[in-house]
Amino acid sequence: MDTQRMQLRPAGENGWDLLVRQTGEECGRCGLRKTQWNKKTLWEIFWELSPEYLHQGYAAEAVRAVEEYAFSQPGIEEVCALVPDTDQPGIAAALRSGMALKGRQDAPEGQGMLLVFVKEKKG
Repeated sequence: MDTQRMQLRPAGENGWDLLVRQTGEECGRCGLRKTQWNKKTLWEIFWELSPEYLHQGYAAEAVRAVEEYAFSQPGIEEVCALVPDTDQPGIAAALRSGMALKGRQDAPEGQGMLLVFVKEKKG
């Protein structure tokens, strides 16, 4: 999978290393995993960027690429992202990718709240 500015190199099952297309430098990681929310099993998109690549739109670009991959897989009709309520860049990336805020849940081990963003497959 590739995006406009990144190449996504496979790194395990449903996971990818993010590489800057122009330089080949690794800038982060993203992937897809099953999670439980609201008594429902969903596919969760996750991402992590190196600090020097934050606030530049790379996260939203990675999320959109994983969404596209997820929706090309049989049986996946909905994806989500669980973002700490204090992670403003993560919240912005989820929103920019077209996800909608659907709810909140306690983070594991009392680490605050997670915002639950969801996107459904179109059409």
